[in-house]
Amino acid sequence: MKIVITLLIAGNLSSSLWISQPKVQDRPAAEAEALTIGLAYLEGMSEGALDALDELFIVGDESSVYENGSNEGTWLHYKEHHLAPEHEAASDFRFTVKEESVQALGDGFLVKVVGSFSVRVREEARTYRAAVSYVLVPVESQLKILHLHWSSRQRT
Repeated sequence: MKIVITLLIAGNLSSSLWISQPKVQDRPAAEAEALTIGLAYLEGMSEGALDALDELFIVGDESSVYENGSNEGTWLHYKEHHLAPEHEAASDFRFTVKEESVQALGDGFLVKVVGSFSVRVREEARTYRAAVSYVLVPVESQLKILHLHWSSRQRT
């Protein structure tokens, strides 16, 4: 199925732009898979299984991670230079999901998760509000995380 968008230019001229609809055959199943991948990331974080998370991402220069307004580089760079040191200094990470949603983007998806997490840092319990978004795209018929954006703020 195709959608035709007609643009009126200077009153009389028109141009058509063809936009292909997503080719995903079973949209509800694909949306559920995308959400499952987003939640699997949070579960992996809770388990401290950072290397196991590699299978969720496009591994290489194509992936990107932003956290709290900073470009953290690729997934592998973020994992090695940011998450690994945090996981060594902290323990008992637990994420509680309050809202989740999935939005189709062509053959890919935007997954949004809002909630809170708790963590222990030097025996001090801390709680944060958090929003996590993922852009997932198909790679060899499997959805992979292309982009991760994590924002959090400590509760006072």
